[in-house]
Amino acid sequence: MKRISALLVVAASLAACATVPVSSETAVAVPSDRIFESALMIPALDKAKVVVTRDRGLIGGGCAIQVYCDGTLVAGIKTEEKVVLYLSPGEHIIGAKHGGGICGGGVDQTEIDATLAKPRSLRIAIGQSGDIKIEPSAY
Repeated sequence: MKRISALLVVAASLAACATVPVSSETAVAVPSDRIFESALMIPALDKAKVVVTRDRGLIGGGCAIQVYCDGTLVAGIKTEEKVVLYLSPGEHIIGAKHGGGICGGGVDQTEIDATLAKPRSLRIAIGQSGDIKIEPSAY
């Protein structure tokens, strides 16, 4: 019985380390000193809105994740922050990458179909092993 209890405590503590989603409404905008491609952040009627939000959590919390759009570095995003992109309608690759150093490595990317009719929301999560995941979000 003690072994089962100890395993449950370990499992619960590991689960607590994983990041958790943050809504795009409560996330704060990435500050201008971590914006590298401001041209993609200018709203226009002929551009599709894509919101990329980074989860809250301890793993990797001290490091900015680099956000890319079609291979171009857009911003460095920290926990509970968001970057709003305005893209030409069509297919785009949105990527997330650790900056390296003490933050380690790791990269993920996802293909999206940006449309004028429906804004897209993506979240950047970091798993227990430090791996990055960028995926569609309902938040």
